[in-house]
Amino acid sequence: MTGIFLAAFSYAAALMGAGFASGQETLMFFAVFSRYGALGIVIASMIIGAFGGVVSECALRYGRGYNELTGELLPCRLRRGIDALTFVFSICTLAVMCACFGELAGILFGLKSAFGAVMLAALTAAVLLKGSKSTVMVNAAVGAVIFVAAAAVCLYLLGYREHQTFMPLNAAASGVSYAGYNLITSGTVLASGRIFLKKKGEGYLTGIVSGMMIFILLTLMWAIISVYYGRINLGELPMLTLTLRESRALALCYSVVMAAAVFTTAVSNGLCAAEYMRVYMGYKRAVCLCAALGLVLSGAGFSRLIDTAYRYCGMAGIVISAAVTAAMIKKMKKSEKQRF
Repeated sequence: MTGIFLAAFSYAAALMGAGFASGQETLMFFAVFSRYGALGIVIASMIIGAFGGVVSECALRYGRGYNELTGELLPCRLRRGIDALTFVFSICTLAVMCACFGELAGILFGLKSAFGAVMLAALTAAVLLKGSKSTVMVNAAVGAVIFVAAAAVCLYLLGYREHQTFMPLNAAASGVSYAGYNLITSGTVLASGRIFLKKKGEGYLTGIVSGMMIFILLTLMWAIISVYYGRINLGELPMLTLTLRESRALALCYSVVMAAAVFTTAVSNGLCAAEYMRVYMGYKRAVCLCAALGLVLSGAGFSRLIDTAYRYCGMAGIVISAAVTAAMIKKMKKSEKQRF
């Protein structure tokens, strides 16, 4: 069971980035729909869990990375299109992480946002240069800390809230879109998480556990942000704004959670982009190039990147993940028939 939770934490950590930990994604995709936001959360969590389970199980059974599996299962032209979109979105996500870290450094310490962005890009490159196995181990350890700490802060804020409160179709579509863009780059981390798994079926359990983790955190954040949405200015980083209203000490504690979430997602997406580019220029050069591209693109701004790159890539991500999931299920079923 330990391996399942480590793989699930690694996957969840890849999803719990700047937009997630800051509350900006929860605000844009769920809180704006009021009570119907819960429907979107359920749909998103189920999709994330299902994709995670299938990819983890397939990677475990065949002992291969995500790029190797998709290269074997999908037609060449489709694979090239998916690779190109995955690379672009990986860089966009890395840029979002750099932008968020810059915002965080500015709010808490009065530093220039560009300085914070440079710091994260450099740290991400340093970790990636140590190899993919180290990346997965770091994600698993930090992911466990993020989950527990974020849940604790949300429960605290719910206990001390100042107000009481609490389109179905639009809310459901928003949940699908949210899951879609998160799945575009998560395959690499999912397949790498097979190092924690041993027995057949543990990949499916990894998907179930990770889906439940995402559901719990999204629900807690939606509940607290919905209380204040439309009543106060939540700013670029809603969760940090709410913790600052309670105390600077709580805000500092949560900023550590945010920084950890930003870091794990930056590393995960940097790895995904570097794996794509290493074929053309070698791994080390690919890491440096991807970090530089993410840093430059981060100048577009945090919330602007989330509202454009994330939203537009959402439906494309659902199509891609559906194609990959169907191909992997077909492969595993075929193998089972041949075995018997």
